[in-house]
Amino acid sequence: MNNKWIIVKLGGAAITNKNKDFSFNGIVVDRVMEEIKNSNSKVILVHGAGSYAHNIAKHYRLTDKTVTPNALSISLIRTSLETLHKQILDSANDFELPVFSLPISSILSYHQNDYSFYINSLKAVMNKNMIPVLYGDVITHDKIDFQVISGDFIIQLLCDVLGPSSISNIIFGTNVDGVFNKDPIHLDAKLIDTININEFDTILDQVGGSTSTDVTGGMRGKLTEINKIVKKGISVSIVNILKPNRLYRYLIGDDVIQTLIYSS
Repeated sequence: MNNKWIIVKLGGAAITNKNKDFSFNGIVVDRVMEEIKNSNSKVILVHGAGSYAHNIAKHYRLTDKTVTPNALSISLIRTSLETLHKQILDSANDFELPVFSLPISSILSYHQNDYSFYINSLKAVMNKNMIPVLYGDVITHDKIDFQVISGDFIIQLLCDVLGPSSISNIIFGTNVDGVFNKDPIHLDAKLIDTININEFDTILDQVGGSTSTDVTGGMRGKLTEINKIVKKGISVSIVNILKPNRLYRYLIGDDVIQTLIYSS
């Protein structure tokens, strides 16, 4: 029996409508929870913020390190994030998944030039075979007061503290089939099935930047974060969770449409 865990990232573009503030895609989230339940997999869930945070963060320039965020902006964005988080937990509960919320703002801080990750709570939840649920959030920072932490960065931290001995692979659940050789709005765009870390820079040059509302960098920013993860020795698959049963089939070991990013 495989005792390793799979990290499943629920991307903000899939679980919300990024073009409409505070728009929860409950149909997709419910289906994802059902697929996880049916797969009987050991997963750690990390979800993005989507339309529940990106516009707020952009309006208050929370990702601009030259701007000191005010208390109201931090309160607004955290309240919004918690609203999204609760809806995801409620969906998991509906399918009787034993989820345990771990807000990153409560277990991570930046102090004296380093991140302090309180991992005891995470490991205790995993030891009970519950499903840890973490999400993009805002943490305290002793130099700039507060810092926006993306779900992608949280996955990097999880890889650091757990490592390949505990994590088998990572799924980035998105609203697209994977990485394309050009913007997939073009009819002749082709899916790139696999990316070796050695050819990463060439692929990155073909990928566009962020959308107008995405403060975490869009697909290009995502790939940059994924590159850091794969270098830690853990492969990453980009999977379209808008497609029914695609996540389920991946979790049970079937071949699915995806982009696999791996190290040699």
